[in-house]
Amino acid sequence: MKDAIAFMTWNRVVPWKILSLVAHPDEPLVPIGFGARYWDFYDQLEAGSQIWVVTRISNEFSLAGRVTVEKMLDRNDIPQEKWPPEAAGLFVKWRFVAVADPERSEFFETNNAEPVLAEHGIQFTQSRTVILRQASLEDDFKACIDQGRKIVFLSYRWKEGRRFAFALARELRRNGFSPWLDALSIPKYEASHEPGVDAPRLEKLIKLGIEQSKFAIAINTATYAQKYWTKMEFDHIRKSHIAWYQVMRGGIERDCDEVSILNRSAEEVVQEILQRRSQ
Repeated sequence: MKDAIAFMTWNRVVPWKILSLVAHPDEPLVPIGFGARYWDFYDQLEAGSQIWVVTRISNEFSLAGRVTVEKMLDRNDIPQEKWPPEAAGLFVKWRFVAVADPERSEFFETNNAEPVLAEHGIQFTQSRTVILRQASLEDDFKACIDQGRKIVFLSYRWKEGRRFAFALARELRRNGFSPWLDALSIPKYEASHEPGVDAPRLEKLIKLGIEQSKFAIAINTATYAQKYWTKMEFDHIRKSHIAWYQVMRGGIERDCDEVSILNRSAEEVVQEILQRRSQ
């Protein structure tokens, strides 16, 4: 049985998750499937095959999801009015769709997939985004899976805090954690799909990210407490009863159960948090 490694650009990860929320709004968030235009993708994968979807963030590869195939579908074989709901969103763009087995499929937050791709000598190109392999890759991706479940939620204002958020994310990944960084692609998605604050699917996605996290870090900048999205994140972090830490970067200090960290480097912030968590 063959597996596949597939590449997805980072700005498509949030829409992929939104499609999954739309298809199964009352179920746990897992991939609904994966689509491609290649005949080999449809012809050689089968029920039980796994598609390992990787993306690229800040010039580093990360495992974004695992799709365990339940069935393979060809859009040309199915009249549009009979498209199954779990495939309809993918059929809009792709002819061939691997419908996911929801019990054996999973999204992962940021991790380090570079060693796996290097070991297999994989290089993606614009015309080569799905690569088939003859055997299961589950053991190869085990470290990514483990890291991708050690989620840390980063709450920050896009305009003021994204540069420091990137630095924190790099340090967290170096220390074996998986920073929740969907917010890095949410602004573009929001602008083109769900303008304004009336974006219930994005809000649900963010809240799920918080609830799955081991702890949260709020980057408290000048307008952090004034904007809808960061206020919503802050309130949900408090309601979720997870440990959280605030890094003061020019904002007004909020009551914090754990610790407030003054304006320091990303490396120093992560080391202080890890030291406090080990006590």
